[in-house]
Amino acid sequence: SNATAANLQGIEPSLSFVTTASTGPKVVSVVAPAAGATTWWAVVLSKSGTCYGIEDKSGSGGGTFYAGTTTVLSGTCTAPATDPNWTDTSW
Repeated sequence: SNATAANLQGIEPSLSFVTTASTGPKVVSVVAPAAGATTWWAVVLSKSGTCYGIEDKSGSGGGTFYAGTTTVLSGTCTAPATDPNWTDTSW
């Protein structure tokens, strides 16, 4: 997939895309999906200190899913290394 931190930075320069922990609302933690992957996800630390996640899946059963309200993200606000399979339909 082309959704690497470097490519995303070129698309949206007002945000910082990192492969480490998000440290604030303009720092987005991402994991580059494997070639041919149909899922992408990212997390960001809000001003209030809550970590929110978004996951986009294409193909069968696809859609956009969230984490941070019903599904609580704990620990460092870092995008999971493997597909988190979040199921919340909103924040």
